Amino acid sequence: MEKLVKCSKVLYDITICDKMKEITMLKNKYETPKKKYKSLEEWDKTLERALLLIKNGIQIAVISDKFERGNMFTHGIREQSQENIREHLNSAFVILTDNKVWSELKANEIVNGVRATFEAIITTASLFPPINVVPPPNDLELSDKISQVLQSIIFNRLFNYYEGGGILEDIILLEKV
Repeated sequence: MEKLVKCSKVLYDITICDKMKEITMLKNKYETPKKKYKSLEEWDKTLERALLLIKNGIQIAVISDKFERGNMFTHGIREQSQENIREHLNSAFVILTDNKVWSELKANEIVNGVRATFEAIITTASLFPPINVVPPPNDLELSDKISQVLQSIIFNRLFNYYEGGGILEDIILLEKV
């Protein structure tokens, strides 16, 4: 009977340890990471680098890719361009947080939202004849406007201008000097 109690205790402890590891892993995945910055200037410079990386990813995906420019107005954002934006977002988040798991999760979340929004715009345009005008292929000016719209959608998710804070709000921690 004593051996059964000891065995049960060991199995219980192992189960508790496994559950604690699982909880820690889920926290790392879903909880917004915190990163200490020495000053607000350091945060601003890091944020500026990250935002530039995101802008470049959008530019490459929407404007630089000639095939994308010619087809995005009728077929939406292709997988290759989505992946390009996702990689740039992921890299930007890693720069800001040093947390690869969270960064990948948030990058996927944002790209899925962007794709759905863009597909909704295309669907809406096809439903209303006055709007249903397929632009000429490789229209750089229109591609630039689409790039700005995508950037606006992504930046709104990062900063959430309308509700007082986006996903970047909780990352920064300033060290006390």
